[in-house]
Amino acid sequence: MAFLSGKNNNFRFAFSKPFIPQEIEDKYSPILNRIPGNMCENVLDFLNYSIKSVNIQVSPNGYEAITQRDRGTPYERIRRSNAYPDALFNKDMTIIFQLDQAYIIWSILTDLFMYYYCSDEDRFIPPFPGMQIMDCYNKIMYRIDFNDVLFTSVSGLEFDFSSDSVEQKTIETTWKVSRMEINFEPSRI
Repeated sequence: MAFLSGKNNNFRFAFSKPFIPQEIEDKYSPILNRIPGNMCENVLDFLNYSIKSVNIQVSPNGYEAITQRDRGTPYERIRRSNAYPDALFNKDMTIIFQLDQAYIIWSILTDLFMYYYCSDEDRFIPPFPGMQIMDCYNKIMYRIDFNDVLFTSVSGLEFDFSSDSVEQKTIETTWKVSRMEINFEPSRI
């Protein structure tokens, strides 16, 4: 069947150019140019190349049904809650990055976190291009758009003298999305 694809890359996600401020680009570009075998021209490419996985909770959390007992009978009526449908979705997102040999990705992510956190006003992340979900023929079925995204955490590093090899392979970042919209592509429905 066409929808049972063995491919595991049927999505596209990347940060857009305004995500990396110029001061961070200037700080890390010379370091990235010194890495042997580096194929990335700038910090944004390096960051997008390091993305391992994206975890988005797009399934509804559910809600408590409202029950009302009919007077004088053993029967109950149930109704759905009147919450706005957007409130039913969990809006947390986790992006996991592959850890490079020199821990540069952790330094970049930590600097980005401090850049967006240490500000007098709330600095929302510049708009993501969205996440595109594709079918087995690489045609877009739907896209998930994120609005007003906040960068909420970067996982720590683990240094261990008792081992000859590096055990930690990933860095986990968490994000909070104010509004998430799922847009189905009309040509694919």
